[in-house]
This record gives sequence, C-alpha cells and structure tokens, in this order.
Amino acid sequence: CTTPPTTTAGVVDAAVARLPNAVNAYYPGSYDLLPTTTAAAIPNLYFAGDLVKGSRHGSWSQEKAFVTGLEAANAVLGRPL
Repeated sequence: CTTPPTTTAGVVDAAVARLPNAVNAYYPGSYDLLPTTTAAAIPNLYFAGDLVKGSRHGSWSQEKAFVTGLEAANAVLGRPL
C-alpha cells in the first residue's frame, strides 16, 4: 500500500447541516458554471460531489459523489484522475 500512515490523524472540525427541503436545482446552461475536481485559482483546493463536472461518471447522484471523492483523493495524492 502506498498511502501514508494515518494512525495519528484526527478530526479538526466537523458539521452536519440538515436541510430537508434542499435539492440540487440544475437548469439549462448551469453545467458550465460547475467546478471541476481541481480548482483553477487555488492549487490545493479540490471539489467532490455530484456537482463536479468533467468526471468519468455522467450523472448527478450519490454514485457520482463517491466517484468524484475518489478522484479528489487521487488528486491530493498526486495520482492521475
């Protein structure tokens, strides 16, 4: 395994926001406004979730959130997306 050891890692901050009426609302043309996995302006900022564009997963779903999470993790580790 090539991942660094995480035995000393700890949670720095956490929050849960429960928004029962919140949904993603995509509209024609909104795809161009979505972020990619890596941020253009901030080198060490990565995005994951169903709102990320350019992923190999072509839908908006929990599965895409999972896939883009893996892609963001690989980007942090310097691995190819």
